[in-house]
Amino acid sequence: MVVNPNLTKMCSSVVATGAAGLAVNKESAPKRLLRSSWGFLTHEQYDKGIPAHKAQIKTGAVELEEDPHTGDQYLNNVINYVKTVGDEVQYEEAITVPMTHYVELKGEEVHIEEVFYIKDGKAHSHWHRDHERNHGADIGGTFSIVLDKPWCRRNLKLARGNDAIRRHIFTWDLTLDIKGRDMQWKAEWYDRQGRTNAFATDLLEFALSAEFIPGAA
Repeated sequence: MVVNPNLTKMCSSVVATGAAGLAVNKESAPKRLLRSSWGFLTHEQYDKGIPAHKAQIKTGAVELEEDPHTGDQYLNNVINYVKTVGDEVQYEEAITVPMTHYVELKGEEVHIEEVFYIKDGKAHSHWHRDHERNHGADIGGTFSIVLDKPWCRRNLKLARGNDAIRRHIFTWDLTLDIKGRDMQWKAEWYDRQGRTNAFATDLLEFALSAEFIPGAA
């Protein structure tokens, strides 16, 4: 993978949670079962086939927001969980989450941010972050990308729309790369020539061992 420092800049910040555990032998240790749930904040296009969407609209817990460019309806600020309590995390594992953003090229740079949530207890996706189903979910960190406008103009496709405002589509993969008790966030995306652009953060200041049941490696 190619890193082009002239193309983008990235940064991350993570809030440490819990306390580090004692070192153990991974072969004889218990499975690395999560004691919390991990998710990302997102906007979802309304789908009446998703029970959580239908329930929140029926009870008035949230209101649908219409995209002025396309007329599509969305539930904003919902949390989708990629791991939940009881899930096993391998000693080495990469959890990849596809991301899509619609961006307007107004300034010289495009800023994109993903918000990582940690919730004690079992969690279910598609619920608004302030819904009682997400009680106890706290921000565990943020991951930011800054793209420059010339690169976006050369490589991003125009999104469909019903007005004169031009928006571009940026799709990329965010990966939680876990090795033992260390975790990095990695990003990867492609230009129009199919060349890979990638970036990895330093090891996060994240007490990963505290996320597992006691004794896990």
